[in-house]
Amino acid sequence: MAGVSAAGVSVPGGVQGQEPSQVGPYRVVRLLGAGGMGRVYLATSASGRAVAVKVVRPELSGDAGFRRRFKAEVDAARAVSGAFTTPVVDADPEGPLPWLATAYVPGPSLQSAVETHGPMPESTLRVLGAGLAEALVAIHRAGLIHRDLKPSNILLAADGPRVIDFGISRAIDATALTADGQVVGSAGYMSPEHVAGRELTPASDVFALGAVLAFAATGSSPFGTGSFHVLMFRARHEPPQLDRVPPGLAGIVAACLDKDPSRRPTPERLQSLLGTVSAAPGWLPPPLTADLRERERTMLGTVVAPSPFSRRRLLIGGGAVLAAAAVSGTAAAVLLRQGGTRTVTPTAAWTGSLPNPDMSLAAATDTTLVGTAKSGAAGVDLATGRLLWQSTGGEDTSVRTDGRRVYALRTDGKLHALDGRTGRPLWAVEVAAGKNMEFERLTPTMIVMSAADNSREMYGVDPATGQRRWTHRPPSNLFMNGLKVSKGGLMIMTDRGGGLASFDQWQQTGNIDSGRAGSYYALDTNTGQTRWSKNGSMEAVYAAPEGDLFYAFDKSMNLVALRPDTGDPVWQRPSGLRASTTARMLGYDYAFTLHGDTLVCYPSTNFGGSKGGLIAAFDAKDGRRLWSFDTSSNEGDYAITGKVLCYLDGGSLRAVGLRTGERLWEGGGDLGKITLNGPAGDLFLVGTRGSRTSLSGLHGLDAVTGKRVWHLPLATPDPVRWWISLRTDGRLVVGYDGRLFGYTLPGKAPRLEPF
Repeated sequence: MAGVSAAGVSVPGGVQGQEPSQVGPYRVVRLLGAGGMGRVYLATSASGRAVAVKVVRPELSGDAGFRRRFKAEVDAARAVSGAFTTPVVDADPEGPLPWLATAYVPGPSLQSAVETHGPMPESTLRVLGAGLAEALVAIHRAGLIHRDLKPSNILLAADGPRVIDFGISRAIDATALTADGQVVGSAGYMSPEHVAGRELTPASDVFALGAVLAFAATGSSPFGTGSFHVLMFRARHEPPQLDRVPPGLAGIVAACLDKDPSRRPTPERLQSLLGTVSAAPGWLPPPLTADLRERERTMLGTVVAPSPFSRRRLLIGGGAVLAAAAVSGTAAAVLLRQGGTRTVTPTAAWTGSLPNPDMSLAAATDTTLVGTAKSGAAGVDLATGRLLWQSTGGEDTSVRTDGRRVYALRTDGKLHALDGRTGRPLWAVEVAAGKNMEFERLTPTMIVMSAADNSREMYGVDPATGQRRWTHRPPSNLFMNGLKVSKGGLMIMTDRGGGLASFDQWQQTGNIDSGRAGSYYALDTNTGQTRWSKNGSMEAVYAAPEGDLFYAFDKSMNLVALRPDTGDPVWQRPSGLRASTTARMLGYDYAFTLHGDTLVCYPSTNFGGSKGGLIAAFDAKDGRRLWSFDTSSNEGDYAITGKVLCYLDGGSLRAVGLRTGERLWEGGGDLGKITLNGPAGDLFLVGTRGSRTSLSGLHGLDAVTGKRVWHLPLATPDPVRWWISLRTDGRLVVGYDGRLFGYTLPGKAPRLEPF
């Protein structure tokens, strides 16, 4: 049987000097390490929860002063609650051998990771720095100063760093002043005021954070190597060596290492300087990620195999073991995602700006972002955020791009073409004298434009030369079934068989309740010639960029599929939706979008007096209605990523299964006034002007759970509009007030068309 060597600490047979088999209620699995305070063990609770138990050295336990300080700081440490700290779960500061249990993190220390795998890339360093800054905020909020933040006191987990030994180090330092008066600490990470023996403030922890980032970036302390006293002298009197720190971080690290604590940034300010980053799975370099996964598997096997509890109990009753192995707590979300993927959040890549704060993003080529304002236009490199060119040639009223050239309608009445990479003018033409123009569609061989007047003439312009290739003039009026009808101007286009088919729709004059009547036809925009025309009534016609069919509502609100080459119906099915009325005005024009095998209909309800709207989904192959929901009026934003659809309704977000309509979550109301800005990977991006400054900004909500996992805060409380461009896989760009933020987003990302 196990004998008791001290209250709550049992060793086999009661033999002193052997490893304990039990500490308090925790069964010891194995020794993790030893330090100045005592020994640290991996242990499990009766329910299977994995913890790290630290047992104080016997010589310290006999010091009444140490016990008093230890108990006070254990109580304070219990109050620390942060995403990047290891919470205290249990302690016995008054037992014969005091001990402390914290949540167990199976990842390597930062010290070990850098020594094994080398310096870290800037993207990882930003996540590391932001996580450590957030941990210091939590520690300082609890009235503690860490005093010994160093690489060996930082553990790396799948969802970010973890700071350990917060608060406890203070008690150790207070009792570890040796007879010769040496200050016990970690040379190379102690602040100048710590070295001098002055009273410490939270700014001392910020100095240590800067030294930690320098170590992670270079593999060595910013004050080099040498004896304890040499490093302390350098920290107090010499500048840090930061030449190998990435340029984008060198200034931040230097600010943290300022000799004057009053000039160092606060942890809150550090979070802003580092940019909004997210410690999502994948934040570590691949070798470290593989190392972490192996440690998780080893930990789970070590904890489960020797346990006296059954495996079933550990998996069901002791779910905390699995949570510890998963580290990030995303096990539930993993189960909800097909393929077992996890949430991927944006990683900061660069920051930039447009020349004028009033500029907004208007287009993006394959390599360049284009911003416009009354003063002109500018081009910014999509990969780095560097300003490439700017033009003061006049105000752009509308801008489009085909991926290589930029086409701008300007107040001089001309259509201008610019090289997207250099901004060099290519040509400028007046498409139709005296007429204001609108873009309809760009193809590799044609710019399709229309006159912004009642004539609704259309023009085909050669993108290489600006030469007008054709002009199409629709009839000014038609007589259908004896009724005179006037044109309503609905036009929908899509690529089909080397040409572009466009619908033009005429609407019956009179009350909206009488619906649409007239004709619709398809135009080949390579030639400007009519392909086919049909007599009849259609409420709305949609030609998807992908797919083999056109979709439309007829006057009876049947969903109809049409052949693109002839306009003939393929199938017709009752939609179950209601037509627009004077009390419930629904704008079905442009209400359809096709997402794989699902056709979504979300009519606009932004009309005065409208009493509500709806959103519905149909099977794109046969028209079968999958689901529908009533919505509030004056809404209309929705986004889709993966198998989840999220829509804005009544100031809240509602997420449902794309195919099933199953309600997954509702939220966002606590963020203040919100806008749904679209998908990014497996996130929904939500812009806010929060009721509290901390909530204002752009947020990334996990598509499956609705949990906020990413945040880009506003620099000012002023209301702003967010612009979003996601043009290629793995890249996200957002901006406001002339500022731009570039992010990498691993995996295949949807293409957003915000401009």
